[in-house]
Parts: sequence; structure tokens; C-alpha cells
Amino acid sequence: MFRVWSVQERGGYIIVVDPRETPVARRADVHLDLKPGTDLALANGILHLLIQNGYADEEFINNHTNGFEETKELVREFTPEYTSELTGVAPEKIVRAADIYGKAPNAVVMFARGIEQQHKGVDNVSGYTNMALVTGKIGRPKSGVATFTGQGNGQGGREHGQKADLLPGYRKITNPKHVEEVCKVWKITSEEMPQPGVSAYEMFELMEQKTIRGLYLLCSNPAVSAPNLNFVRSAMKNLDFMLCSDFYLSESAEFADVILPSVTWSEDEGTVTNLEGRIIKINKAQEPIGESKPDWQIQIELAERLGRGKYFSYLKTAKDIADEFRLASKGGYADYYGATWEKIDKQDGVFWPCKDENDKGTPHMFLDKNSITQTAKRKFVRFLTVPLLKNQMKNIRSV
Repeated sequence: MFRVWSVQERGGYIIVVDPRETPVARRADVHLDLKPGTDLALANGILHLLIQNGYADEEFINNHTNGFEETKELVREFTPEYTSELTGVAPEKIVRAADIYGKAPNAVVMFARGIEQQHKGVDNVSGYTNMALVTGKIGRPKSGVATFTGQGNGQGGREHGQKADLLPGYRKITNPKHVEEVCKVWKITSEEMPQPGVSAYEMFELMEQKTIRGLYLLCSNPAVSAPNLNFVRSAMKNLDFMLCSDFYLSESAEFADVILPSVTWSEDEGTVTNLEGRIIKINKAQEPIGESKPDWQIQIELAERLGRGKYFSYLKTAKDIADEFRLASKGGYADYYGATWEKIDKQDGVFWPCKDENDKGTPHMFLDKNSITQTAKRKFVRFLTVPLLKNQMKNIRSV
């Protein structure tokens, strides 16, 4: 947040979108205090003003986007007054926010779980992203769109393939070519590769139905962090067996049949990746306490006891795992191959993609817009039609 505050100190502006008057909102130049669940309407209203008031970057739109005319027509009705009716935000605040963002030579749209973990989270994100596309504030330094992950290294976890439909390097488990590439590194056949799983919340629905009978939980505390807590806790109670790996007795660990003591970050080593795509090395500061072990070591020992130890026999250290990931991500969208531990230390972090030993990394992506356009133009999103959006807003409760 010190970096955010420094924007104001250097003459910049901060716009906060939040139903609550948080400490950040109180310090903002404009606080858009919308009704919960009306983010899409607000994004449409700002987009309407950006287009109407001449802030659209016509050259960027023509060269690097498609669907603009359709989107322009869809947001035509979102005047400040109509947007205010839907969101509860005063029209003059919406106008000022659009003017600040439109006039700014550089601007970054930042968001986190607030707009994402909603029924129409994808539409919300797309709506705010379109603000950057219509003004050309993307694909260059000091401008763009950034999403804050909910937990430390949430960014790096996705790139490693922790989601149920992903493989290392943002490869897709449904793409036969991607599966073949990763299978070569893991020394398995494509038949041994699992099929896509379900999302985290859908897992709890399957637990409630007893389709999922057991759970191995690590690096998470859904009894506190997941939506619909009563349902999530009921689902965990419904399991036949639950194993939890954690370094303290969390609220979720209390539901477990067995708890394996893991270590804190200072007792292990490896890499994390932050919001800007910088890979950072974490060095071990102290030895594990008692019988606790790093999560990776616990998983390897579990694999051995489950008869799958041969797949992990060559992984003896955290560096071995990092080197394997470099190979598994090579050629992928998030390519870590050139990000060796030595380079990460020497450069104080490496930005992915980093494709080989001579590559210093990529601090700013999408700078070569011509290469992007050759593959696929960035798309403006087809928003919900106005009648459907009106109907959706009827169900929103004010706070």
C-alpha cells in the first residue's frame, strides 16, 4: 500500500470501488460506493463515458481489438443517471472517475476477490478490462490490468498448474499437445494423466453428495475463507476421511481425522511469484521445529506409501522440484525454463516468461502488439443485454 499511497504524493489519483468506507476508500480521490453485486453496471457506465467523452484510443481499438462497435451499442444506455439508479453511486462520482481515468496518461486497473467471487465474476472482470482496452492503456509500461491473488504465491500456484484443469506453464489438461509435452517430462503416458477436475467450491458440493469421500487439505482454510461457510463446514463433516497438512490447528484442521505438521515459509526454500510476474527465491532461515516437514516432502512420503514413489524418486531437494518445473513449463505461456535459482538470486527476481539461459526475463508483456495481433486480437466482451442486467439488479440488496 505504500506504493499506492506514493501515487497521490506524486500528483496521481486513486479511485476506489467498494460498498464499504474502508481506510483505503477514505483516502481515495473518488470513492465509488456501489451496492454489492452491481460492479458490471458500474464498469459499463464508466465505459459509456469514456467513449462518449472522447477518451477512446481509435488507433489502438482498430489495430488490436474487435467487437468495439457492438460493445459501444450495448453500453449506450448506461448514462450516469441510469448507472446511478442501478448501483447507488452518485452520478457526479461516476463522471469524475471516468474523467480521471480517461485523461490519465497512464493508469492501472487493480482488483481482487471482491469482483471475482460473484455469480457474474467473469463479466465483472471483463467489464473493467474493457476500460483499459478502449483507452489503449494496456501493453505498455505503467498501464494495464492486474488482479491481486487471495493468498501469498496464488499467482505462482496457478502457473505451476494447481488448478484442476491446468498443467505447468498455463498449459491445459484438455489439450492433447500440452499433455504430451508434460508427459515427456514426468515420464508417464498420456493415459496416466488425469482428466480435468472441478473447481474448489464444486468439490464441497460433491462432498455434500458423498461423491467425494476423502479430502487432503493443505495451504488452505476453507472453514473461514470459502463462501457459504455453513455449507462448507457441513460438507467437511460429511467426509469419510480428511487429512490436513498445516503448521497450526486451523479452523479447517479441526474437522480432520489426521493432521500432519508442516513448516512455515522460513523453514523451507523455493520460489514464489508475485502480482507483477516476478519470480522470487525464498531461502531457508531456520530448521523445521519438532517433527514438522515441508509440504513437498510430506507429499513425496505419502506417494511412496501409496505405491507411487517411483514418480518422485529423483526429487530430493526443493531445487530438484524447481528444476523439474522449469522443464515442465518450457514452451508454455508461463515459461520458467530460463529462471534458474542462480539467475533469480543474481537479478533479485526474474520475470516470466524467461525462455532460456540468456533471457533476462520479461518485465512488461504485450509490448510487441504486432505479434499479438497476428495471433488473435484482444476482444471486447459481449456484455449482458440491458434487459437481463436490469432483471439481475432487482435481486441486489442495498447495505
